[in-house]
Amino acid sequence: KLNSYEELPNDIQSIASKMESMTENPKRYFEYKHLDYGVMITNILPTAGSHIKIPDFIDGRPVIELGPKLTEYIDPNMLIQVQLPETIKKLGFGSFKDAKKLQYINIPKNLESISDECFMNTALINIDLSNIKSIGNKAFYNCQNINNIDLSNATDIGEYAFAMCRKLQNVSLSQTLRT
Repeated sequence: KLNSYEELPNDIQSIASKMESMTENPKRYFEYKHLDYGVMITNILPTAGSHIKIPDFIDGRPVIELGPKLTEYIDPNMLIQVQLPETIKKLGFGSFKDAKKLQYINIPKNLESISDECFMNTALINIDLSNIKSIGNKAFYNCQNINNIDLSNATDIGEYAFAMCRKLQNVSLSQTLRT
């Protein structure tokens, strides 16, 4: 068990420190706009790098939404990991589409739906979808590395949501699945 960043190897220490900096100085790493009840991240800036931590709060307001096509300003082949805050309620259309090296992302318990094409063409390995109620069209299309999916609370799964996921072997479906 480690007690501080200083006990981590230098490369991991650098990543952890930068991720922490994202919560302290979000203007340096993100474009965002204020909504009625919180903040929406509209773009990830190139300064963010390969491991990204979305802050819980910006300007004292909760980050509740990620906008569409967040990776417009960064090299999509660079993004490896995204840490989402528990405050996130919505992921926009194609938020991480074509981030071909994105392997790791947490899905907060408050997030109930994933928009169309959100993770299309990513390298996600394992993703916990057990709290998700709705998954959009082509949300995980061509995610080559996913092999297990727990959709035990899903009521709606969009067309081609998991098409071309060639390693997908196990899927748990909800008894309340409608579409």
